[in-house]
Amino acid sequence: MSVDFGVCKVYIESDIIFVSSEHKERLKQFAESNNIRLIPQSWNWDWILEPYLDTEFTKENEERCLARLIENGFSLTEIDDIRNEVKEQMYTYNFDTMLWDWCSLGLSDVLSAMRAKYSQDEFKEFYKRALEIEKRT
Repeated sequence: MSVDFGVCKVYIESDIIFVSSEHKERLKQFAESNNIRLIPQSWNWDWILEPYLDTEFTKENEERCLARLIENGFSLTEIDDIRNEVKEQMYTYNFDTMLWDWCSLGLSDVLSAMRAKYSQDEFKEFYKRALEIEKRT
């Protein structure tokens, strides 16, 4: 389980279950009483989606994000490809809906945004790739 930041995540073999952060303390207690390991937040999607936040970042910040993604096994080409795939939907999701998130967009956000774009079969494929991206370290 990851309960550090934002939406809590329960990692199971081939999926991730999202749990509202309002249940964070109960999840921590459940993990402790059942010897379930708490893991750090995965920031991969947050770093990939940073250009779509309602915030301007410095060049140094962008370079730090790219460096972290490269450390987690991404290439610059792959990062560009992923960003190009989600770009239009993430702008729609964050700005056209007046969400205007300026802090963090992550896996749950990109799944919500891309669900509106893809057919059921296309979304299943995207979902698998999105989980792999999230879990990559």
